[in-house]
Amino acid sequence: MNIRVVGFPEGSEKNDPAGFTQKWLTEVFGKSELVQNLVVERAHRIPFKKPLPGGTPRAMLIKLLNSRDRDVIMQFKRQQGRIEYEGNQIEIYPDYSRNTQLRRIGFKEVKKRMAKVGIKYSLLYPAKMRIVYGDQTLFFASPEEISEWLDRKGIDI
Repeated sequence: MNIRVVGFPEGSEKNDPAGFTQKWLTEVFGKSELVQNLVVERAHRIPFKKPLPGGTPRAMLIKLLNSRDRDVIMQFKRQQGRIEYEGNQIEIYPDYSRNTQLRRIGFKEVKKRMAKVGIKYSLLYPAKMRIVYGDQTLFFASPEEISEWLDRKGIDI
């Protein structure tokens, strides 16, 4: 039930990250079907060294009480497109374990390759790719499988 938010300037949450994020989420996503009782259980910056002035701010991890809220936020984010806070672009991602993140990052190159040739795809949890090719829907467990499939089909960039 966690989300990862990237783009808030350092210190914008002051001494109350949970209160800050709850207020912000309610303002931004309150227009959707988001339940009126949105509850942020915890929120904090990723525990890395604070960046130098002008550096990239650390991401915030937000734990929501209700998984439905997370799902609605993620869906609304996809529909909304660009979200800003004080002129800074805000990105919202599901918060996955380190292992899952690394597995998903492994698909980066094949995603670029498929985007260049216009093949529709989605990355499913935890790290499985669905490809729509013509009238077929295919599933792959690894980027290597996808590369081999693209090579067999003669799809090059």
